[in-house]
Amino acid sequence: MDVDISLSPKVNSLKPSKTLVITDQATALVQAGVPIIKLAAGEPDFNTPVVVAEAGMKAIRDGYTRYTPNAGTLELRSAICDKLKEENGISYTPDQILVSNGAKQSILQAVLAVCSPGDEVIIPAPYWMSYPEMARLADATAVILPTRISEDFLLDPKILESKLSEKSRLLIIGTPSNPAGSVYPRKLLEQIAQIVATHPRLLVLSDEIYEHIIYAPAVHTSFASLSGMWERTLTVNGFSKAFAMTGWRLGYLAGPQHFVSACGKIQSQSTSGACSISQKAAVAALGLGYAGGEAVVTMVKAFKERRDYLVQTFGELEGVKIFVPQGAFYLFLDFSSYYGTEAEGFGLIKDSGSLCRYLLDKAQVALVPGDAFGDDTCIRISYAASLSTIQAATESIKKALITLKPVIITRKKLRFQHSIALVLLSLERMATSATPGIRIATNKPCAYSSYKVSKPGIAFFSSGSKTTSWAGLNSSSQASSAQPVFQNFQITSAKPQKFVMKALSESSSSKPASGLPIDLRGKRAFIAGIADDNGYGWAIAKSLAAAGAEILVGTWVPALNIFESSLRRGKFDESRTLPDGSLMEITKVYPLDAVFDCPEDVPEDIKTNKRYAGSSNWTVKEVAESVKQDFGSIDILVHSLANGPEVSKPLLETSRNGYLAAISASSYSFVSLLKHFVPIMNPGGATISLTYIASERIIPGYGGGMSSAKAALESDTKVLAFEAGRKHKIRVNTISAGPLRSRAAKAIGFIDMMIDYSRENAPLQKELSAEEVGDTAAFLASPLASAITGAVIYVDNGLNAMGVGVDSPVFADLDIPKST
Repeated sequence: MDVDISLSPKVNSLKPSKTLVITDQATALVQAGVPIIKLAAGEPDFNTPVVVAEAGMKAIRDGYTRYTPNAGTLELRSAICDKLKEENGISYTPDQILVSNGAKQSILQAVLAVCSPGDEVIIPAPYWMSYPEMARLADATAVILPTRISEDFLLDPKILESKLSEKSRLLIIGTPSNPAGSVYPRKLLEQIAQIVATHPRLLVLSDEIYEHIIYAPAVHTSFASLSGMWERTLTVNGFSKAFAMTGWRLGYLAGPQHFVSACGKIQSQSTSGACSISQKAAVAALGLGYAGGEAVVTMVKAFKERRDYLVQTFGELEGVKIFVPQGAFYLFLDFSSYYGTEAEGFGLIKDSGSLCRYLLDKAQVALVPGDAFGDDTCIRISYAASLSTIQAATESIKKALITLKPVIITRKKLRFQHSIALVLLSLERMATSATPGIRIATNKPCAYSSYKVSKPGIAFFSSGSKTTSWAGLNSSSQASSAQPVFQNFQITSAKPQKFVMKALSESSSSKPASGLPIDLRGKRAFIAGIADDNGYGWAIAKSLAAAGAEILVGTWVPALNIFESSLRRGKFDESRTLPDGSLMEITKVYPLDAVFDCPEDVPEDIKTNKRYAGSSNWTVKEVAESVKQDFGSIDILVHSLANGPEVSKPLLETSRNGYLAAISASSYSFVSLLKHFVPIMNPGGATISLTYIASERIIPGYGGGMSSAKAALESDTKVLAFEAGRKHKIRVNTISAGPLRSRAAKAIGFIDMMIDYSRENAPLQKELSAEEVGDTAAFLASPLASAITGAVIYVDNGLNAMGVGVDSPVFADLDIPKST
């Protein structure tokens, strides 16, 4: 009797995962003795961090091997809540968390729980290949919204709005995305959120599994953290990618309890609770520190090195369009110019699938065709493999493609267009991204060749303006009015050529732009002492960034998590805005406690302090070594540090420890920074510190030894200028700034009175702005101040010049000029 082997229509309608199919095929070939290089699977090639693995093994040894609650252990769900609040700015309770056997299960259960037959699931393409199939399992319809490589594979809000209907139930957004590595900027997510808010039935599933694998200056934003979106958002994350725990199979869902409980019902009737051992390991992973701590930093650094190599290498191939990924560990390359070519011994290459089969056959490299992700023009390359493996793979791919000729563009056209690209690249390096007449669309990271395109700026200080004006050259040149240049052609790489370019003013074809340019393009600055967005350090960083400098920041260790979280959540976006409308980008934030020169100086009570847990390499020496390792050198060093634990005490009541603490944190810290950073500074570099008039005038109430510390700082400026200048050709200056209503200054207790006093008694009767100090720092750091060193520059509206307070009743009968 024959057995009925028919399957359900639903199963028959499903497509198998092409990633797994190709990986299995490659594995079978390897087992058969064929040396296949596998760049298909999305699995980090790193080992699970030792601490995490040890926690899992300890769970086994301790007999922690029984069933756990369906939703996950309370210990883990509580740790996830803490993580989401601290890193993502979204608050949940443990009963709003569901731990599952991987993020894939979390997504599937969410789709099944909220979608009904006939509902629509909105999915931007390229997409993770399982999204449409999960919609099909829920009897919902997958509505695919294509994106373009010229737009960084990001969803266009206008297209989204045009496709929504009453049937729209779920919008799936992955950021960073698989396969493209796109990271959605906060402003774009806010535009999407505004559209979502107008559709009562529409929910959002935010897939954030690659959250921590992100490359500066990109910043991750959780959709649920946006205004009004918490109630509509199901956030999915896990441990597979960031913590290299793919085999531990653990993910989680966070959202309103109503939806999470529904997902829990599905799980209770399928897999039940996740592995007890994996959950113990996950708790240890979340204890590694903010964003995974050093373990994740090390992994991401390696991924970035591989990414950069691939971008450079494929930039040398004819006809390849490249989007430089901002996150994850995939490169999604447009090879469509190779379609339609005949490969000898293989046949016609007509699409991404046949090109991948050709490369598997000829190059013996396993890749994933783009049609699996909804974009047949591209191929996905995973760089979750060692650099040596990737180098071997790219050499094989190049050899296999060398006999093929892209059919869209001839070599002659390519050479011509490559020359255009070099001219445009030269223009970009000369003009700011905000230049009114030049539109080269540099706001998105795209590869014109193997060379990185940055967003420099030029600051012009014009004598005819009351305030600092920030502008580029008002050029009549136009290059691409809307899309990035590379959209219309492909480029081969070549050695950089020297071009002399002139962008002429619209008002005159011969007159140069007015004003002296503060041009810090190509310079790298390290600002020590930024912990929020309203102090002088922040203002200095903005001015340096506006002039084109790359910004690195050192933040006090206990404030690091809050500062980074605020950056990631977009809390500082308004204050990050530069005069050209772009956002100041901070390339990297380093934990720093400048009170300690090296690890040996750190006392035990600090080492074991919970406020320092999860951070490492934060002494001055270690930070300097980390910066050297990461970037090689810097050009500008800013000391924006001051602390006196007894600042509110009169000097006669200040303890020895309090006095010495003020000196250590506020003045010797500058000496220490120079000692360790000057050796990695480029000749001609500049260092700047901040001081206060209390160094030479009595300010009652400004005690605790802080006045002594400021006096020492100003005296040291002269000595350090001599030593650093003679030995390293580094300039050393100090800015004596007037009172500012910053959070740190409020600790003094009478900052408002000082501001009022300054306004009434200074020659310039106005309140000092942080930007005025920032602009002065930009000037001192620039070549325009190349002969200034060992100086204390007063930026206080002239208050330093006054010997008396003219608002005193004693001078009531004098004819003292007042501002009008």
